[in-house]
Amino acid sequence: MRTTSISLLLAGGFLAAPAMAQTDGAPGDGATGSFGLGQIIVTAPRTQGIEIDGNTLSSEAIYSFGRTALDDAVNLMPGVSAGNSGGTRNERLVFVRGFDRFQVPLSIDGIRVYLPADNRLDYGRFLTTDIAEVQVAKGYASVLDGPGAMGGAINLVTRKPTKELDIDVRGTINFDNDTDYAGYSTSAMVGTKQDKWYAQASYARSFTDHWDLPNDFTAKVPRLEDGGARDFSRTEDWRVNAKVGFTPNATDEYALSYTYQEGSKGAPLHISDTVTTARFWDWPQWNITSLYFLSTTALGDRARLKTRAYYNQFDSILRSFNDRTQTTQSRPYAFDSPYEDRAWGGSAQLDFAASEADTLRLAFHYRHDRHVEFQTSFSTAGVPSTEPRQTQTEETFSAAIENELKLSPDLTFTLGGSFDWRNLIKAEEYGAPLGTSGASVLYNYPRRDADTWNLQGRFDWQASDALALHASLSSRARFPTIFERFSQRFNTAIPNPSLKAERATNAEIGGSWAQGKLRVEAAAFYSWVDDAIFSVLTPAYPCTASTTPPAVSTPAARSPI
Repeated sequence: MRTTSISLLLAGGFLAAPAMAQTDGAPGDGATGSFGLGQIIVTAPRTQGIEIDGNTLSSEAIYSFGRTALDDAVNLMPGVSAGNSGGTRNERLVFVRGFDRFQVPLSIDGIRVYLPADNRLDYGRFLTTDIAEVQVAKGYASVLDGPGAMGGAINLVTRKPTKELDIDVRGTINFDNDTDYAGYSTSAMVGTKQDKWYAQASYARSFTDHWDLPNDFTAKVPRLEDGGARDFSRTEDWRVNAKVGFTPNATDEYALSYTYQEGSKGAPLHISDTVTTARFWDWPQWNITSLYFLSTTALGDRARLKTRAYYNQFDSILRSFNDRTQTTQSRPYAFDSPYEDRAWGGSAQLDFAASEADTLRLAFHYRHDRHVEFQTSFSTAGVPSTEPRQTQTEETFSAAIENELKLSPDLTFTLGGSFDWRNLIKAEEYGAPLGTSGASVLYNYPRRDADTWNLQGRFDWQASDALALHASLSSRARFPTIFERFSQRFNTAIPNPSLKAERATNAEIGGSWAQGKLRVEAAAFYSWVDDAIFSVLTPAYPCTASTTPPAVSTPAARSPI
């Protein structure tokens, strides 16, 4: 797909240099355009300009390479790769050293984006055109940043104004193989930075009309796909963000941010499958709303308090139609499946410098998740039948401690640990309860709580001005989702309310060497997983597509992978 880019960078009415990613410094330092309060802990200096390293990706690199969606952007980084979920879901995935979206949390300004039902995030829905930088922790992710980072963590840091009048407008037009119009992306930001406060508003939009199949593509099932422009490949996403901040002095900062995002996408049909019944699916709604407050406050000369509080909501609809026209719903496989997810919580972190060489950090995280679903099915007459609202609610806690000790001016040892626990409050399902064959009813699964621990350590040695070396060992766990514990996957699986957390132990030795404009990074790592979560056949109920366990109710329609 050929791309033509048109860019306009304005600041105070004059052309300005592009904003750089924020380097290590005071949390409130906005001189580089990166929202310091929204950053997580990284273990290497941040990149400048269009440089790309193993930990951060700057906005200039994202723009220079035309990567408007998160999955394409992180594909530039070593050890990170993007892929497709396959099947009808048409979701874009990101893998960090082989760990997937369940094992690598995604955050925006340090606040996790989590879907409590199944956490099947579509990374193609997250725009990067108004992002200051992308942070990626691989293997070793600080316990202070919250639970679940079994294989690493990804954080999107939003932008922040750096001048009295800060304006940035960018746009890209896309063309396909035949130079036909294929879509566009655009972003705009206007903000102001004053002595003791700042404010900003931004807008980003990405539209893909279609993408092309190869010119030599031969249709095997023309009724599903005849070549050229890929049918049902249209996607549309837009986002607005507003941010206000108060900076009363050089050390303290308080910010309130609001983000609203809407997305929709088609679901291309399989191009060669002549056995499986085609699924005529569409995702007309994939919306995220987030309101959050971030702060950092100096407590004397030796201590600093960081806080985060947030409210998130996610609303989506999956629709299934009779045929490829996507106009009627009157067959047994036609449905509307809405999800309504709400989350609220917060965190607090206290940093205390016991001496110039010893810093102790304590953190506590709390999150409350509420998931609601209610599927509407259709009869041959097209008459809808809607299930009762089914609610799953749980809360997650994490208490963490980390100590950073300078053994010498060039050698630092960091030791951290945390304890996570999860309380399941409610887990409702609609259907015939397991072991019965009666009418469908609203019932509750057994409630099971869970807890787990995490432990990690890391050495960092600045061997010379040019050479930095590190070694780390980390053991992290993550709790299974509601889907993994309770979904019956169209009568092909048995719920397991007592499913335990899975764990990964990550060992790494690496380093970086920089001289002038040349920078080299290398790492050797090994990961092993204990108590891995996956499906197994049971002697009584073999979970295959052709064998259905007796008296097992049908789950929500979007359950299958």
